Amino acid sequence: MDIAHLIDAPCDRVWDLLTDTQQWPKWGPSVTGVRCADRFIRQGSRGEVRTALGLWLPFAITEFTPTKRWSWRVSLVCRLAARRISRMARGRAS
Repeated sequence: MDIAHLIDAPCDRVWDLLTDTQQWPKWGPSVTGVRCADRFIRQGSRGEVRTALGLWLPFAITEFTPTKRWSWRVSLVCRLAARRISRMARGRAS
């Protein structure tokens, strides 16, 4: 599923939030932890995300175009995450 959300913030700031695995638990509504060898994801990055239920689910980055978009294979809620990223990137409280 593709998710789109317009964010009024610098592109590089948003991209850093999106690709930094250490930030995912801050904006991902169902992510409470991440295990990944790559702090910043890239094409082919693999790892696991811990869900709010405590389950670890594997993920794989399936598409990656620097500063443009990335896609992954994992079952997670994404719409709420897009709103949180928007607030964080604009410097608002989470």
